[in-house]
Amino acid sequence: MSNCKASSGNGSLTATFSSCYTLCLMCKCQDPLEFPAHELKKFFKMGDHVKVISGRYENDTGLIVRVEDNIVVLFSDLTMHEVDVLSSSLCASTLL
Repeated sequence: MSNCKASSGNGSLTATFSSCYTLCLMCKCQDPLEFPAHELKKFFKMGDHVKVISGRYENDTGLIVRVEDNIVVLFSDLTMHEVDVLSSSLCASTLL
């Protein structure tokens, strides 16, 4: 299971079947919601600490300084420069 953020609040991913996900919202878990995979999106906000999980900057970590559509600009812990990364290439970092 992994935590997700739904448009109406936080929830958790409770099941995965091929290209369909079942999302259980924290406030109402009686009727889980099912979504096609392409309808789910990762959300990050300024100040989040993240890790790059794929692409040119894989394994780099940093602090988000700006979010523009699906592009996230983070200040890299490693190079101390701003880096543009797709939001799909990021995950929340547990390191701080």
